[in-house]
Amino acid sequence: MQDLNIYLQGIILFTSQLVFIYYRTLNISAQIEHDRFKLFWSGAVTHITWLLGITIGVNAILEGTYWLVIISWLGGSLGADLGLRKQIKTKLKLK
Repeated sequence: MQDLNIYLQGIILFTSQLVFIYYRTLNISAQIEHDRFKLFWSGAVTHITWLLGITIGVNAILEGTYWLVIISWLGGSLGADLGLRKQIKTKLKLK
């Protein structure tokens, strides 16, 4: 991953963290609902995006590229918000 352009690393990191946190939220929901199929695919997406984020994120910290850490945090925060909104919207439809 070090061979990638720093801006491309930022885009990949932002996207992977957004998707990681979003699907982690869906994964927790699947566990609560006992939905094994949803649990499997959301777990797979969570794992792949976690690996991407860790690969770039650890390298960023070791090299002192701290703005990539901020990009990661922003992507994760947005993913958490989107996941929460989806869960709230789903619960409101059920009522």
